Amino acid sequence: MLCLRDFTRKALRKHFASLDAFLRRWKGAERKQAIIDEVAAEGLPLAAIAEEIGKGLDPFDLICHIAFDRPPLTRREWAENVCVRRRSGTWPDGREGSLIPVKAQETDRSRRGDWAGDRDNRASGARTDRRPGDARSRPCRLPTGPSMMRTMPGKAMQDCAGTDLARKLAVLRSPASYPEAPRAVEVRETHMSWVFLTDGFAWKLKKPVRHPFLDYRRLEQRRHFCEEELRLNRRLAPDVYLDVVPLVRRPDGALMLGGAGEAVDWLVRMRRLPASLMLDVALEHGTATPVAVARAADHLASFYASAPPAAAGEEPYLDRFHHEITLNRQTLHDGAYGLPHEAAARVLDTLEGFLGEERDALLVPLRAGRVVEGHGDLRPEHVFLGEPPAVIDCLEFDPKLRLLDPFEEVAFLAMECRMLGGSWAGAAFLRHVAGALRTRPGARLFAFYTGFRACLRARLSIAHLQEPEPREPAKWQPRTLRYLGQAEAACARLRRLPRVR
Repeated sequence: MLCLRDFTRKALRKHFASLDAFLRRWKGAERKQAIIDEVAAEGLPLAAIAEEIGKGLDPFDLICHIAFDRPPLTRREWAENVCVRRRSGTWPDGREGSLIPVKAQETDRSRRGDWAGDRDNRASGARTDRRPGDARSRPCRLPTGPSMMRTMPGKAMQDCAGTDLARKLAVLRSPASYPEAPRAVEVRETHMSWVFLTDGFAWKLKKPVRHPFLDYRRLEQRRHFCEEELRLNRRLAPDVYLDVVPLVRRPDGALMLGGAGEAVDWLVRMRRLPASLMLDVALEHGTATPVAVARAADHLASFYASAPPAAAGEEPYLDRFHHEITLNRQTLHDGAYGLPHEAAARVLDTLEGFLGEERDALLVPLRAGRVVEGHGDLRPEHVFLGEPPAVIDCLEFDPKLRLLDPFEEVAFLAMECRMLGGSWAGAAFLRHVAGALRTRPGARLFAFYTGFRACLRARLSIAHLQEPEPREPAKWQPRTLRYLGQAEAACARLRRLPRVR
């Protein structure tokens, strides 16, 4: 591999005499993909070297590493090194220089998420009546060239370096590609998908990406998880999730939705839902009614009551809590984010204490057969108050994250409703679910669930600042602090409540 690297370095240096020359060329190129195509045309073994490094470098960073001896760091590692540089004044490899990390400094402009949420869950069953200025109403710029490839870690860049993905995106943003002949196509981008919004439908294309929690790089994987998304979401939103549609290449090479030809990708087709009837919007606008909320709560409660008990072992069930709390501690204690260290430590210590000392209380739902394969991400923006009611955007990519006590999901939903000023709605969901299951959670267990979920949301919020180009970076620290406030309140309640012997 060393000789391959030497050969590749020399070949790249013929194109770019120095790092400055490469950066000037890259910055000045009208179509940066042309630079990648030019290098690929030389037959240089970039993919093999990337495989050996095994860090998921994108083409820009890979060229900088091979040709100009820059450290072989992923975007996340660069971000972490920025934090080290900020604290110590030097990089971990001894270099000096300045690079200012992204930091949230302004107040939160929105209490809710944007279309690029913590996971791909904002766009399915997409809402149609966005308010002017709402972050989710603004169309995204479809990525091309290196910006596209920055979203494609690891081997996925080999799939996406050519024109195939760019062609798919170009076809899908054209109104002429859709059987309903829409007036226009709006595009939403999330971590894991692009969603193309036509007049009546939402078409979701999964990105060929790899994350620690999923791998969508291969076509068969994307098809499988499209089918899983359809299957799982039809449990609570059968009228919203319609089908899985292939994007095919015809014999003449043209791409089209459905029909005869070679399937080159797969999309989930959903019915669009009006934003005004989503629970988060209705709570913010004061238009949510007790009758509509009760109808949605009954729908959810019936789902839980009819779901079969999940086949889960006790240790794997508890491992999820331990694992998430460990990740929360690692992220929330990072001094680069300016979070209150002592408050986060107090919350996490309380949660860990409950896990260690009241293991049996956590296992009561499992032993009682109450743990089911639930929704996995039950938030107000996923609850449709229309007729019939629906709950959309189930977490499809990891079944372990769906094996839950229904009251953990309700505690999460109630916390989010409270943050929107709708505590009464959360209480209604708890009341209806408890009635359907003919039991109620213990007060200490419910407080634990609330603190646990609030901490998890705090971590996912601040993690946006680890992205190469965070969207709306100023909002993530304030949002994280609000979730930490919810976690503190829940854990203070947990400490006050008497332990049941």
